[in-house]
Amino acid sequence: MEKNGGKDELGREDENDKNKMELTDELRGEEEFKKFDLRKKERIRLLGSSLEVEVCTESSIIVRMTSMQKATEISIKLEEEGVAVAGAVLDVQNIETFLCMDGYVGIRHNVYNWKTSKVSLRLYRDPNSENYEVISIQVTKDYIVVHPKEVDSEDKHKGAADANSESQPGASRLVPIVQRSSLYDIKIRFHRKKENICTCQNPHHVKIHAVLGKDVPMDDLEEQMSLAGLEEAAESVSVVPASRSNIYETTFGKFPKNARSGAQVDWINEKWTQVSYLQLNREPSGYVELKRVTAPEVGLRLACDGSYLFIKLRLEEKKKKKNSAEDDPIFLENGICIKPVHCPAEDDPIFIGNGIRVEPVHCIV
Repeated sequence: MEKNGGKDELGREDENDKNKMELTDELRGEEEFKKFDLRKKERIRLLGSSLEVEVCTESSIIVRMTSMQKATEISIKLEEEGVAVAGAVLDVQNIETFLCMDGYVGIRHNVYNWKTSKVSLRLYRDPNSENYEVISIQVTKDYIVVHPKEVDSEDKHKGAADANSESQPGASRLVPIVQRSSLYDIKIRFHRKKENICTCQNPHHVKIHAVLGKDVPMDDLEEQMSLAGLEEAAESVSVVPASRSNIYETTFGKFPKNARSGAQVDWINEKWTQVSYLQLNREPSGYVELKRVTAPEVGLRLACDGSYLFIKLRLEEKKKKKNSAEDDPIFLENGICIKPVHCPAEDDPIFIGNGIRVEPVHCIV
């Protein structure tokens, strides 16, 4: 395995660092409610792009993103009904004031076939109860729209309330719902420094992101990477989870190009940032950077003509018995080969005049 500054292509350090683990999900705790003062006739986005609001008279709302822990609990219960969380899950104080505002409210969704999918919005007046109402909505390309003064709940549903939970007066919860098959997948994206030339001894330093496969977060990520002087380093990898409530551990491996018959991928037992649909759904930007927990500044090292690099996602060990088997290739034993977008040589026409784009070389597994 090639070495570079004491680390291999995967940024791997010595054996003593392999077993260092720390909690990577920082989203489990509750956040504080935020108050937003709204000016009339001014359409603004709140909590990133999770909420879009325009009012006809000045008013204010008090809202927060539902915690990761609560969103996971909701997702698991919804899966028992054959549906999934379709977008931003919000906790709102003084829900009647929120619903009676004079204007427009849009809640971000992640539904790709939004014109034909059966999207709904549930209102849990008590977040600790299973009782909910279905709110009248209109679905657009990016938002589930509620025209507050026109709200008239279509239906009420009663479930068994949690006798052990503590109520939180004044706080209600809005949960977008859709069939799981209607949701966007997750993309793993790779970026490197623009016009950087690599060798096996001097590989690219690659940033990795997990992003919702929707136009808005994908375009925003590409814009931010371009502003940072980065370009595409490898083809994106698609991920379709068996359960939208699952949390996955990221693993990378290496397979030499000149490997003998019978050789296997060398998987590296190191802790990287976890990947979760609910986590991305809760992120204002819709994407997160994947980093090595033991040395976040190191990242992945990728040589275009070096050994093949592979990526695999593994379900958290404690969740394996509770969920159906994953059938997406990235979850299988051999994972997926990362296909680099090859960088040009110094005498390549890309550096002359307007340049040309070099097509990626596909690896054979």
